[in-house]
Amino acid sequence: MPALSIRGLSKAFGTQAVLHDINLEVETGEFLVLLGPSGCGKSTLLSAIAGLDPVTRGRIVIGARDVTDLEPKDRNIAMVFQSYALYPSMTVRENIGFALKMRGLPRAAVAAAVDQAAQILQLELLLDRKPSQLSGGQRQRVAIGRALVRQPDLFLFDEPLSNLDAKLRDAMRGELKMLHRRLAATIVYVTHDQIEAMTLASRIVVMRAGRIEQVGTPDALYNRPANLFVAGFLGTPGMNIIPGRLATRGSGVTFQRPGLDLPLADYRPAAPLAPDREVLLGIRPEAILDGSRPSDTAIQVSLPLTWLEATGADTYARLDAGGQEIVARLPGHVRPDGDQPLAVWLDLSAVSLFDPESGVRL
Repeated sequence: MPALSIRGLSKAFGTQAVLHDINLEVETGEFLVLLGPSGCGKSTLLSAIAGLDPVTRGRIVIGARDVTDLEPKDRNIAMVFQSYALYPSMTVRENIGFALKMRGLPRAAVAAAVDQAAQILQLELLLDRKPSQLSGGQRQRVAIGRALVRQPDLFLFDEPLSNLDAKLRDAMRGELKMLHRRLAATIVYVTHDQIEAMTLASRIVVMRAGRIEQVGTPDALYNRPANLFVAGFLGTPGMNIIPGRLATRGSGVTFQRPGLDLPLADYRPAAPLAPDREVLLGIRPEAILDGSRPSDTAIQVSLPLTWLEATGADTYARLDAGGQEIVARLPGHVRPDGDQPLAVWLDLSAVSLFDPESGVRL
């Protein structure tokens, strides 16, 4: 039985529809990430799951219970927000145990639950401090501890790392991943940060304009994006998109545009590819390689270098592919000569084809 089922859920504020017919299942112990740009509806969906926003249509089932019309307090969920929302006058111990105290649990049971959460989150030495005496990462761990002691059916995280600096975000991502593995908790996590999504998620739900674009594992979404939006949203830099045409070559087809003639014998389309049609070819920057031939599926081309950016670990080379600029992600020590065309290998096992009109993967 799924830990969470969302069935035909729609949400409107007045006449403005913000969620459109959302259908989704989250398995027990899964770390599901809702990913998308600002305004796509991911936080609204999380609020609907929590009961903070009533739905316009559809049902929400947690475990075996239909909770669509239940108040948040009756759903047995715990939520961690972007804001830590800690009581400044209380100690860490009191903040973590406050919800259990309000339930009327015995003092010994509250203390035991708080001690266990503190041990898991490495807060034992901070239990008698006030929030003002903690760093941002420590405060967020306290907020997680407050959710943890409730032993909910479902954890809901709404961009919990957004207020932290880059170094703390990296550290907290690792802590969240280890916490999930240790507890086997069911988590629904909202973020606009693709790095968080790729590193934390069992599965990712990519959203746009209140609709689900694709659901899958991080590897599946990255390597086989369902459409142009997913292809461009995941990856830094995003996938290179190159317009061209398909042409017949023997029993197979090739992708052609000025400066490129790429055989697609190993491409596995969803349906047979008709030759002599316009398509968009997608290839990730890291699938454009220099040096020796990386695989039997790679083909070498020489392209003019238009711009170079060295970032230390990587060198980003912008190349002119017949009037279309593409980006190659090369090792940091590589410094091509801008006066000469750059010979690179295109790994054709890593390409995607899209329909120019619908943007859907072929």
